[in-house]
Amino acid sequence: SEINEKLGQQNQFIQNQRQEIVDQNEKLFRRNQQLSDINHEKDTLMGIVAHDLKSPLNRIKGLTDLIEIDGSLSADQLSYVRWIKEATQSGLDLITDLLDVHMLEENVQPNYTSFDISEFLLAKVNSYLPAAEAKKIHLHISSIENEEVSLDADYLGRIIDNLLTNAIKFSQPNTSVEISAGRSNGTLAISIKDQGQGFSEKDKLQLFQKFKKLSARPTAGESSNGLGLAIVKTLVDRLKGSIELVSDQGKGSHFIIKLPFHQDN
Repeated sequence: SEINEKLGQQNQFIQNQRQEIVDQNEKLFRRNQQLSDINHEKDTLMGIVAHDLKSPLNRIKGLTDLIEIDGSLSADQLSYVRWIKEATQSGLDLITDLLDVHMLEENVQPNYTSFDISEFLLAKVNSYLPAAEAKKIHLHISSIENEEVSLDADYLGRIIDNLLTNAIKFSQPNTSVEISAGRSNGTLAISIKDQGQGFSEKDKLQLFQKFKKLSARPTAGESSNGLGLAIVKTLVDRLKGSIELVSDQGKGSHFIIKLPFHQDN
């Protein structure tokens, strides 16, 4: 009877343990469901930010550009238009910051398409000419070879956007930024070289970390969130490429991106 009593106690203990495990699993399931719902809400919010907020701000910015070149405004009116333009740009920059943080957190696989790299980069560089000219910085394409590549155009665009933005943002007036692209040892090599402030050895240790503001400062009061190079590194990795920096403090920066021409099958 004593043995039976002990066996009964053991069985009861095992049943209690099993029930506790079942209860814990149910709690975990409910918690995971809550987290999934929260994540879905976050994705929905990012979609609203990307489309419903960014589009009207871009329209406002476009209208201020048209008003600014009208030629019939007084000096005071032009100042008001510039203030509207600056406030709108600040809003767009904030949206970009939010989307960049979201991009770093989401492990989205690349969407590969085929396109000509020379046409792609020429369009990109041309889109940055007004910003460069406003700071009297010369964007110079030294060489771009006509090469058909299979890459994620959005990812590559964000990589180039961040590198060109930084090159312009951290360079002094009357300097130049040189862009080139071509085949190098079986890979696509894209080079962006500026005459800006460069990077110290300490900077290089935390170069691709999120929210790390390095020693260089924007030369015309532009904003800097410390995300640009972290985004570049993340996207280069997703495209199975590499990034190299050649730089000394005060002597400019030379970024070299190497990417496979085609996706691995």
